[in-house]
Amino acid sequence: MNGDSLINPNIREFIAWHEERKCEASMILTKEEDTGRYGRVRVAPNGLVKGFEGKLPSAGPGLINAGVYLCARSTLEAIPIEKSFSLESELFPLLVHRRSLFGFVDDALFLDIGIPESFASAENFMSKIGLCSSYI
Repeated sequence: MNGDSLINPNIREFIAWHEERKCEASMILTKEEDTGRYGRVRVAPNGLVKGFEGKLPSAGPGLINAGVYLCARSTLEAIPIEKSFSLESELFPLLVHRRSLFGFVDDALFLDIGIPESFASAENFMSKIGLCSSYI
C-alpha cells in the first residue's frame, strides 16, 4: 500500500478477484473526476492494465492507481533489495509489457494526503468512512 493516501477499499472482494484471475500482480483503481494530479491508468474490459498516462494540469475523468497492490511472492522476491526501487516506475511498466498486471475497479472513497492541502481534509475523510478523528 502507498503511505500517502487514504482509501476504504473492499479488500475481501479485491483478494477474491485477484485469486480468481491468478494474477501475477493487481492494483486497486478508483474513478477520479480529474486525473491530472494522479495520471491515468488505461485498462482493458477484462481488467488487464494496458498502460499509464502521466500527470497533466487537467485531464478529465478516468481511473487512477489507488495505491493498494497484491503481488505473487515470486514477483516480490525478484525486486532488488540492495538499491532503491519504485513499483510505479520500474515494476509496473515491466508487468504491463508482460501483460501480467491487472486493475480492480473499486468505487471506494480515496484521498491522496501527499500535499498539505489534501492532508488538511483527512479528518473529514476519516469521518466519512466511519473512523473517528482521534486516529489522525
